[in-house]
Amino acid sequence: MLPFFISVNGLSDVRGVTALELAPERKYRQIAVVSLGGLMIALKLVRLIELHSEELAQSLLEKVDACTKCAELKKAVPRKELESRVFEVYQHLSDWLLNKTEHDIFLTYTALGRRRYEQGVPFHQFVWGLMLIKQNLWDFMEREVVEDSAFHLRGEFELLRMLDQFYDRVTYYSALGYWEAEEFKEREHFLTAQRA
Repeated sequence: MLPFFISVNGLSDVRGVTALELAPERKYRQIAVVSLGGLMIALKLVRLIELHSEELAQSLLEKVDACTKCAELKKAVPRKELESRVFEVYQHLSDWLLNKTEHDIFLTYTALGRRRYEQGVPFHQFVWGLMLIKQNLWDFMEREVVEDSAFHLRGEFELLRMLDQFYDRVTYYSALGYWEAEEFKEREHFLTAQRA
């Protein structure tokens, strides 16, 4: 099979050709070399997720509504805001996985972390909400994807790896943004107390 590269972790294929050698203009992205067949199946699965983005957003909102671990999140974040944020990620998942840089994820999700802090969402509920997004995708894939050939399983594995890496970064940068907002608030209180 021909090697191909996509935006996921890792830098070389079995022959030792690095993805950066294949695409030096993309040095700012993390790239892996995978088989073209595995990529095609992974892309089909991503397209399936994007096609069902409204259904996924709705099922996630139902999970958040039913989850006692998200009680304050539900109160603090307007439902429309939560719905549009989740729908946007599911609707444009291929863009997030294949085109967005780590810096794009950093900018978007540190801003989300700061926003949730400013809204008064407890940190543990904020992180649990992020984990529900990922779990919702797994549940969907379990229901919708019924392929058992090794070829299809390889594609599913590639997609799961890409999704896992993406949501790990989402969680990390969201937590970083939350922490930054908290630190800023503490410094602000300290400076105000010093002036008094």
